[in-house]
Amino acid sequence: MKYKNIVILANTGIGDFVRATSALSLIRQYDKNIEITLITCNRYVDLIDKSLNINKIITANNKYYSNYNRFIRTFYKLFWSIKNLKYFYKKDAFLFLDISMFFAIIVKYLYRIKNIIGPDNFSFGYNIPNSSSKFYTIAVKMPKDADRDSVIMRYQMITRFVFPTYNLCLPVLPNTKHLKDKILNLMGKTNKYKIVISPCGSVPWRRFDTQFLKDLILKLNNLYDITFFIAGNSKADKECCLKLLNLIKQENVDIRNIVGETSLLELKELFYNTDLLITVDTGTYHIAATTSVPIISVHSGVFPENSGAISSKVIPLCSYRECAPCGLKLFKTKFVCKNPLCVKDITSEMVIDKVTDILSSKIKES
Repeated sequence: MKYKNIVILANTGIGDFVRATSALSLIRQYDKNIEITLITCNRYVDLIDKSLNINKIITANNKYYSNYNRFIRTFYKLFWSIKNLKYFYKKDAFLFLDISMFFAIIVKYLYRIKNIIGPDNFSFGYNIPNSSSKFYTIAVKMPKDADRDSVIMRYQMITRFVFPTYNLCLPVLPNTKHLKDKILNLMGKTNKYKIVISPCGSVPWRRFDTQFLKDLILKLNNLYDITFFIAGNSKADKECCLKLLNLIKQENVDIRNIVGETSLLELKELFYNTDLLITVDTGTYHIAATTSVPIISVHSGVFPENSGAISSKVIPLCSYRECAPCGLKLFKTKFVCKNPLCVKDITSEMVIDKVTDILSSKIKES
């Protein structure tokens, strides 16, 4: 069936949105004329490249859409759904890249969209049924082992079911060359190598221990002429950075706190002007993966085969403990891991070995 207009839901984390742009690109390459209405978070609008030619963008306020208070979150979603009814009513199709029981019910019974398409199983875990798929008209069959299934490939499998194309697309973000002067001014005068560290993900076990970072930075500082930048935008990033700076304030290290100093697009331009990113699995990592910067990524809770970026510049580190992955447990039970050994398994020596490989190749190139 050929659709004239389609609504797409892509409204979870930053990393998921960046990866979802690969599916948007795939649709636009297949059909330049189809009308695309995108539902996403207000924080991500600047990340939408003009080449995707999205006809209409309807945003939800992340402060309320993802609020920890369930009553506030549900009330806001219901109000938002009724307010925006005119944009979605009886569209040709609704494509779920994100799983949402709430929107599945709204789309079927309020928006009256006849063609509702989404995945038949959950985005991590082994063959966990997507309970909201009972409201779909088409549940697209996904690989059973989602823990070993790239999210980017899942998005494109769903998209290719609707649009019969064999193309593959990588995530695409807007050009940021116009931000170069601003970023260089922010960075200031630096040493020979510039390394960015993104310390915190969205959950406690996707965060570097500050003692680990101290050990890593001091060892690297003894080996190379480096300026370190601590980047990110979350409250956890700020707290980690301040604690780290306090730990090494007596050391002779050129380390700079730029947490909260950049927009998401400015963060992208930052990576074009640095030599390396060392990061946990976070939105910063996925933004960086759309650039040419080498990345050393430490994964916990979810395997890199699932949550990792598709890039030859990425070196993923993961311990693959027996208790991992625990992403599904988090979702189902609100489980909190108080002793994330999977992160502690990755030693500073393991990271330094990879840094040495990357910087050595840069020396040869120069």
